Amino acid sequence: MKAIYDHIEKHVDESIELLFELVRQPSVSAQNMGFDKAPQLVKRALESVGLMAEIVPVPNKGKPSVFGWAPAGESPLPERERRRPEPVEGARVRVEDRPGRPVTSKTSPSPRSSPAGRGRSRPTPGPSPLKGEGSTDRGEGARLDASKPTLLFYTHYDVQPPEPLELWESPPFEPTRRGDRVFGRGISDDKGNIAARLAAIRAFMEVRGGLPCNLKFFVEGEEEIGSPNLPALIEKRGQEFKADACIWEGGGRNLSGDPFMYLGLKGVLTVKFTVKKLSGDAHSSYGTILPSAPWRLVHALATLRDATGRVLIPGFYDKVRGATRAEDAAVAALPDETEEWKQTFGTDELLGGLEGLPLRRRHLFEPTA
Repeated sequence: MKAIYDHIEKHVDESIELLFELVRQPSVSAQNMGFDKAPQLVKRALESVGLMAEIVPVPNKGKPSVFGWAPAGESPLPERERRRPEPVEGARVRVEDRPGRPVTSKTSPSPRSSPAGRGRSRPTPGPSPLKGEGSTDRGEGARLDASKPTLLFYTHYDVQPPEPLELWESPPFEPTRRGDRVFGRGISDDKGNIAARLAAIRAFMEVRGGLPCNLKFFVEGEEEIGSPNLPALIEKRGQEFKADACIWEGGGRNLSGDPFMYLGLKGVLTVKFTVKKLSGDAHSSYGTILPSAPWRLVHALATLRDATGRVLIPGFYDKVRGATRAEDAAVAALPDETEEWKQTFGTDELLGGLEGLPLRRRHLFEPTA
């Protein structure tokens, strides 16, 4: 793997420039901003490292996803034709998806002048690699190596709105370096993860001439608005996105500076409470004698958990699986981040007064409400 890591280090400036180009193109799903250009830019970025790619229409006229793929064992794009963006100064940066000073945002350069599209031919996507569009009924067998496992990368290219703009110290859609950090909307969540994975793919393609497994790359355009059309898309084309393993969107480093990867995440259940006590609005002066829907809701919510965060719903913890010895040992080996969490969230204490290992156990192994 040393040659792979060396390649990534050698070309880190090019990877950062590709990230900058992705960030310069707005893609705010909540505001329907930038989707006339953003999907095409992501598609070119995937193609630039040798993946075949397509823009995937989403049901209900949603923001499109982008899907890339490559078979194990061969490089679809010869090295001499791969992207060679101009390097930028500085190789070591930390990414910050946080505010800078508000100014008018800029869109990305045209394909002919951009790092994801400059001076090279791209692989012809052709038919879908899976079931449909000219493949066999076996789907994957038409394009991917059936003897090798398939890895799926999930990321998303849509970002949160940049407001409140007055908190930005640099343009939200113009990536800016300050010291060893770079700032811009989407740099961390989630375009940085797109660029990092493309850097790894490119390294395998150019160092080893191909990938050790089949690869699928799913880049969603509606994650930041709750993926409203993803279930319908999966129902329609889910077979194409199947894989033996999936690496989700994010990652990070702990206090020791070591990269970490989550091996599991908590799910989310949303419950909507509706309370109606009167036939219409009433003046607040009648609060002395009339039942109040807001207060009834407050009282109901107060019964869900106690002051320490312990959930009071009967049976709530009955089917919660305890940590295995291996899981508990892994959590015990993590550094104590109690003080960093307090500083990050601006609080003097955490629920229950927990810290250290008991805090990590509760955070990682217990549900909440």
